[in-house]
Amino acid sequence: MHPILNIYLVSLSYHASDSPSAPPPLVNPSVADTFKSMAPNTSLEIRAGYFALCIKYSGSEWSCSGDVTSLVQRLEPDQDPANLIWHAANFKDTIVFYGLM
Repeated sequence: MHPILNIYLVSLSYHASDSPSAPPPLVNPSVADTFKSMAPNTSLEIRAGYFALCIKYSGSEWSCSGDVTSLVQRLEPDQDPANLIWHAANFKDTIVFYGLM
């Protein structure tokens, strides 16, 4: 297991929500179900950390890299229809800074 898998700042996925009720601050608690309906045949999960992104899709092992392009090249276009990898990379590149550590 890659050491950064359990140290991440945000996790995005197409998994449907399993919880019957959402936490109070959520405006749209069914947003996870909306993403899942965009890609019903994928189970892509992306984790953004300080130094890299990690992806896991449809029964594969986690793949981690600081180079987003190499991660995207491992996927078919229909595996990330909402460009969650781009959103995670954008979060990492524009929001995350080493002062948070």
